[in-house]
Amino acid sequence: MGDISDWLKNQHHMTETASNVAADVEGVLNIISAAGTGVGAATVVLQAIGVLGSDNTAKKIDELITDFGYLFAVLEANSNVWRMDQIGTQYDHALTQLQHLDEHKGDLNYLKANTFDLDNNSLDALNQLADGKSWVRPLYPQAVYSDVFSGTLGPPGSHGPGSIVFDYRLSLSAFLYALAVRMTILWALAQVDPHYQDIAKTEASGYASTLLERYAQMWAGIANIRALTFQEIREPALPTSAFMFWQLANRPYGAVDTYSTVRQIDQFPPDEIPDLKQNAFQEVLQAMYNKFWFRQWIGTLARWKRVYRLMGLPNVKAIINHLKAIAGESPVQPTRPDIGDWSLLEAEQATPGSIYPRHGALVLQLSLRDWLIKSFDGSVLTGAPILGKTSISVRRTLENFAGLQ
Repeated sequence: MGDISDWLKNQHHMTETASNVAADVEGVLNIISAAGTGVGAATVVLQAIGVLGSDNTAKKIDELITDFGYLFAVLEANSNVWRMDQIGTQYDHALTQLQHLDEHKGDLNYLKANTFDLDNNSLDALNQLADGKSWVRPLYPQAVYSDVFSGTLGPPGSHGPGSIVFDYRLSLSAFLYALAVRMTILWALAQVDPHYQDIAKTEASGYASTLLERYAQMWAGIANIRALTFQEIREPALPTSAFMFWQLANRPYGAVDTYSTVRQIDQFPPDEIPDLKQNAFQEVLQAMYNKFWFRQWIGTLARWKRVYRLMGLPNVKAIINHLKAIAGESPVQPTRPDIGDWSLLEAEQATPGSIYPRHGALVLQLSLRDWLIKSFDGSVLTGAPILGKTSISVRRTLENFAGLQ
């Protein structure tokens, strides 16, 4: 098989919107596979789901079970948690339905004779994977981010080793694949029974809601490394002080996906740390701290956006909106800062007044060029001339200021 999105579109006459679902599913699978998982066997995690339609599917699923099965050994008797092999089984069921459809593409008699099996088997696999039991795992110390400054940044709702926490990595991939298969089968069956178009719309609405809940859980799992406070920088640098722990941790700033520990964390530039212990007016010291905080926050925000993209969240949100389009519903509206790209409003609102004075309702009268030059001094990167004047690249300026390459 070729790319799943092209294959589904060409062989089964999917609508453009339905094929977009498959295209974004591919995007999520590829991104999550590349991101890894932060545990010992990270090199093979999720590659099973990435090999869509391959004859090696069973072998790859077995690798997943071998590499991660020990995490579930303590929960064999727990009916609230699915075993890794059960997720793999449902994936195989979805794959089998797609293979059957492929073997009889264009055969309306086959569709008429096998409507019941194609419908029920694809729906059963998808509903099993949508069940909350397949989206959790036990918490184990090896898969939790920690440093001497931040402490332990565990997933939301965690209560120590052995507690049950949400985890999207394997289940999301299998669920999205089964979802693409289900939409494909419904559109194929609509060729022999138009009623299946209505079924597709109804199910698309329901699964969009399910996926939106999972999206919100994934979003909530991104944690920022906190900034030092004014007082923590100003207080004596004792061995047990927050400032010293921050130094011991190599001055971390950035963000981490607490489910997988995939992260974008770098070292804050030492020459940008203000000397707040000097004798100076409070206003002067506060302005120095504001400059530090601003650079730290923009740097953190840039890295948060990188983690957001590494998790495949832009693709997940696109899938939700494609499903809503099938259902005839309005798309999910963007909510700052849950986008992987930059918002000028969020960057401008983060600019301290001591760096760029507002003089009233500046948000409505923002001089973009003036703001960039004054707020990001030394980091401004120019672009091609526009109407005879040198332009400024906003994205490149922000990421240059944030220290991203």
